[in-house]
Amino acid sequence: MKIILGSNNQSKKRSIQLALEFLNINDYEIKCISISSEVSSKPLNADTLKGARNRNNNLLQYLDKEIIKLIKS
Repeated sequence: MKIILGSNNQSKKRSIQLALEFLNINDYEIKCISISSEVSSKPLNADTLKGARNRNNNLLQYLDKEIIKLIKS
């Protein structure tokens, strides 16, 4: 299983690893990519959800571009 994490935050990566270990999933690779959330690094209140949505949308746009590159090559 390949997992793309839209962050270089090691605690987020570790959380994913712990969840997969809990589920007895051992065959995985996590690739961390720095993706903008377009909010402060320590968001409060509504900015927390806004940042998560922004990061997800920006990650999807990034991945769309990468897939197009793969198809064209």
